[in-house]
Amino acid sequence: LEEEEEEEEEEEEEEEEEEEEEEEEEEEEEEEEEEEEEEEEEEEEEEIRRRKRTHSRN
Repeated sequence: LEEEEEEEEEEEEEEEEEEEEEEEEEEEEEEEEEEEEEEEEEEEEEEIRRRKRTHSRN
């Protein structure tokens, strides 16, 4: 009986660890996506600034 309980506990711990790892991976992916979006926005803003400068010169 004790062995069975220990095995169950180990399995539960393993499952918890796996879940935590998955959550961490998801968080990392989300962060990466956010960073990419920010970079894109910055590039767009820079492009707009360039256009304005070019436009104001003409």
